[in-house]
Amino acid sequence: MDTIKIHAKKLLKPYKRSSKATQIITSAKNLASLVLNSNGILDRHKNKILSEVIWYISEADGKYTTRYRSKSVISLANDRPTSVQKINHEHVYTIKNLKEEIIENPESFSTILEKVIACVVTTEEHKTLDALKDTKVGWERYKSAGIEVLDMSTFPPCILDLDRIK
Repeated sequence: MDTIKIHAKKLLKPYKRSSKATQIITSAKNLASLVLNSNGILDRHKNKILSEVIWYISEADGKYTTRYRSKSVISLANDRPTSVQKINHEHVYTIKNLKEEIIENPESFSTILEKVIACVVTTEEHKTLDALKDTKVGWERYKSAGIEVLDMSTFPPCILDLDRIK
């Protein structure tokens, strides 16, 4: 498991779109298209490949250099850079929900994959978010959990207004 100590410097860096992100996302969407439009692929194989597609997209800018990071993660990285607090690359819209939506609406897979958003959180925050996965979707889980999220694309990073975002 990854910790603040291992990734503190990366976590504190402003978000910058990876030079390869567009290529990675396009490739992942092409892979999804191939799987969804091919006959003779078992559902369990489709599910596995769609999971990988979602991971490829969510990590296109790096596993811990995502645009969104919890305030707790940034505070720890700033105030206690040697902390062994564990962190997670968390999917704002769960992989399970995204895959179900794609399987139900395969013609809209590309639009659905636009909802792949990652946020770096502490392990405790991840557990709280996981407990809400059956009742809340997307940023609503963060709002219900009381997790403040920083948008690292601004300088200084600003707190995401979860009341205004869907």
